[in-house]
Amino acid sequence: MKKGRPSIMTPKIIDKLREAFMMGCSDREACIYANIANQTLYNYQQEHPEFLEQKITYKTNPLLKARKTIFNNLGEVKTAQWYMERKEGQETLLDVKTESNLCSTEQKRSDEKLIKDLTEMLECLKKEGKYKKISCWQRIGMGGVVLESPDKLI
Repeated sequence: MKKGRPSIMTPKIIDKLREAFMMGCSDREACIYANIANQTLYNYQQEHPEFLEQKITYKTNPLLKARKTIFNNLGEVKTAQWYMERKEGQETLLDVKTESNLCSTEQKRSDEKLIKDLTEMLECLKKEGKYKKISCWQRIGMGGVVLESPDKLI
């Protein structure tokens, strides 16, 4: 016979957690909804690995419902257009990742102009003594800027 305090993880609490996870809640949100501490959930999951697997399944529920809703409404022009815009965007994104040339010439020009403008602006700030070190670099399709103030990195 197990002695000690009874577990807070009653069937009612587990049902509240399931309900929260089915709504797409994070672990923290689900714990708040069920009125338990995060550590209580994590301890329970360690003792009951099957619950952890079930939790993962519960968390996919909102995504599946959203997909079903979209699928059921594809007969409507607005929904079909919305879906195609997003689907086409995903396929284009995949194509871009597989190509060696990751951005268009126009995008590269736009990025280069942005980097140039930022560099000029930062040089002005540097001259005013607001930043002791300014460095810029270019990554694929985007620029990056690091500002250091006299006290700390910003």
